[in-house]
Amino acid sequence: MALCAANVAKANEESYYYNSIRLLDELARAKAELDIAGWHLLEVSQTTAAILMAVQVYFEEEVIPCTEWPTPPELAGFVLNSECEQGLIS
Repeated sequence: MALCAANVAKANEESYYYNSIRLLDELARAKAELDIAGWHLLEVSQTTAAILMAVQVYFEEEVIPCTEWPTPPELAGFVLNSECEQGLIS
């Protein structure tokens, strides 16, 4: 999921709200693809769900309506840090 976020962030570095939403959309798609590839095992689904929920909560907490929101690179960094904290990548 960190790789997906990094790829989307690299292509959408501008600080537009819809670029950040696009990154969240792509993370949701990546979660589904990882769950499918992992045969929907509980551990896989729980891990991908936790990552997606964490970035969605982060996004929601950081948004100041109509004025400020996390940029795609900031969201990608958050995903990477979340995965490192969970020991999924090093």
